[in-house]
Amino acid sequence: MTKNRIISAAIEEFAEHGYHAATIRDICKRAGVNIAAINYHFSGKAELYRRSLEMIFSFKQPLPCADKIKSDSDLKSVMKSWIMAFLYRGNDKKILENRLMEKIAYHEMLTPSVIFDEIFDAYLMPDVVSLEKILRKGLPPDTSEKEIKMRIFSVLGSCKFYFFHYRIVEKIWTEGDFLEDNMDMIVDYITAQSLLGLKFS
Repeated sequence: MTKNRIISAAIEEFAEHGYHAATIRDICKRAGVNIAAINYHFSGKAELYRRSLEMIFSFKQPLPCADKIKSDSDLKSVMKSWIMAFLYRGNDKKILENRLMEKIAYHEMLTPSVIFDEIFDAYLMPDVVSLEKILRKGLPPDTSEKEIKMRIFSVLGSCKFYFFHYRIVEKIWTEGDFLEDNMDMIVDYITAQSLLGLKFS
């Protein structure tokens, strides 16, 4: 219980301040524990950060398998499944709960932590590899690596917009919570955009 409380507090602290600015003292205060408790459960801030990310990503939905694509309808279905897995962290499909992770990711982009490479390899690279396999199913064999990478960046950018720029979305859309109320539409739009020019052959 204490360990999980510390991790939950750490996630909030890292989301608010980033890895570098977050302090063990403030995490202890937020968790209602003393420094000895953190030292008992974790070897240091980097280890606590690592465990925090593991907890967040433990709720992520499994990525779809590109090998299942045998037709255009399969291509659409698998792409949609990939986008849903990327956008949602858990089966409850609550995007609000994902914003802490996206805030941490934003800090990582601005000021990478000491374990940035480890984070990328463990949590983002599998998404990229999975997406690339899906895209290759709908692109000619002679498609350049540059075009494939541009398509990957485009899909990732479309997905990440709603997380990194949700303040802008809230300013433009003033009739409730656009993200929470329209996730099915968002997924459909990103899927349609991602499939432009793709055709299984």
